Amino acid sequence: QADIPFPDVINNTSSNKTHVSRKLHRVIPFTSYFYVGDKISLPTRLIETRNKHGRLLVPFQLCRNIGQINTFLEKNNRVVFKHLKANRGENIYFVTKNKRKYILLDQKKEVILTEKGFDKWLSNVILEENNSYIIQKYIHTRTKNNEPYHIRAHVQKNENGKWQLTHIYPIIG
Repeated sequence: QADIPFPDVINNTSSNKTHVSRKLHRVIPFTSYFYVGDKISLPTRLIETRNKHGRLLVPFQLCRNIGQINTFLEKNNRVVFKHLKANRGENIYFVTKNKRKYILLDQKKEVILTEKGFDKWLSNVILEENNSYIIQKYIHTRTKNNEPYHIRAHVQKNENGKWQLTHIYPIIG
């Protein structure tokens, strides 16, 4: 047992405020008290500040209109739509463009749509709420056992205000 000084910062992932955490927060900064952004604002800031980690991001755009979405699909015929406020796989749609047909995968259900049907789906789901989805190039990642996975990387600013990689780990779906 020893008396030691408090750390310079507490890297917490929870925003649960307890009596102890409120007392500590008066003395030490907590990382969870600072909003870093969502699926669009944080990556956009990384790119705009020419951060070295920004170049590692999968190409994406905020969904604004049908024309802009179709242009993105012309360049990337397999895409993922993700709701900005979703987590744990909610509100995620996979789309593959195959000539004039669109294969839409919603969780485990697959639907084939015509151009007209796809535009209607975009209007009713993706564009129903302004600026609520991103479209991202689909990257096929599978383990040797054919399980889907992704790699999560956390970056934070250090004491000099420079972004640095602090955590990196794989997640198998």
